[in-house]
Amino acid sequence: MIQSEELARSSSEDRGRDLLVLGDDRIVHAGRLGPNPALFVVEPDGGYDAAIDVGQVFTYEPLGATLDPVVPTSHFYRVVLSKDGTRIAATTNTHVEGVLLAVLQVGDL
Repeated sequence: MIQSEELARSSSEDRGRDLLVLGDDRIVHAGRLGPNPALFVVEPDGGYDAAIDVGQVFTYEPLGATLDPVVPTSHFYRVVLSKDGTRIAATTNTHVEGVLLAVLQVGDL
């Protein structure tokens, strides 16, 4: 399990917003890890072990990070798979600073 409490971040409020099952049964979770928009790619059983490089966590700087005090409001809300199954795209909610778009390769090109 991946929880921000173990990472000593400025917030430990984690949120899941969307998920996608890939062709090889890995699972992509979209949401927030602490204050950071995050995507998680985990094994079919949900397993994650960074020590042996199983699973991946992709975090991004939160929108609103320049505000004082920092009030992280950005989450990834939607994740979709490309038609050819090789990439995912995820977007955050809108914010006065814009939106984040992440595109990750998840299969062979």
